[in-house]
Amino acid sequence: MLPRGQSDVWGTVLGMAEFDVLLEQARLQVSQQEASLDTLRTRSTAILSIGGVVAALFAPHYLHKGDIWGYLAIVAFAVTVITGTIIFWPREWAVGVPLGDYQDWIDERREWRKQYDPDGADLTEPLTEEIAGTLVLAYVNNRVRYGHLAVVYALQCSLLGIEVVLWVLAVLIR
Repeated sequence: MLPRGQSDVWGTVLGMAEFDVLLEQARLQVSQQEASLDTLRTRSTAILSIGGVVAALFAPHYLHKGDIWGYLAIVAFAVTVITGTIIFWPREWAVGVPLGDYQDWIDERREWRKQYDPDGADLTEPLTEEIAGTLVLAYVNNRVRYGHLAVVYALQCSLLGIEVVLWVLAVLIR
């Protein structure tokens, strides 16, 4: 027998009370993921702003002189912009249940119930199970994507530091 809470068929192990708890936890954690993504994007914007200000302050003075350090700093800033774009880009971030998809699901269940179980219970329990399962899968998928974005953010921060060091070298080695 599977441990409590583990099943390849949701309803086999978990009872309705467990699904209510699972649904609430999944909602909470997906909301926290969304907030964390927003924070990461805000920080990425700050990094881009700082990099842009640094480049705007130094580039006019050192690029026209053919300074290699200045050109390398501009390349570091360009890669910083690319990493920022990667952070802003996720297109498949699940933050909720696609409720429009459930109308067909509900219609199919109602049809089945009319034919095979006309006196059966309403769809609250199976719908709760379905939504809880969908949110748990969304959380798992988002967690993997967020891990990748966090690595890109760390790279972006490092690139900002490299850009600043290169500009300092351009000033000092002049």
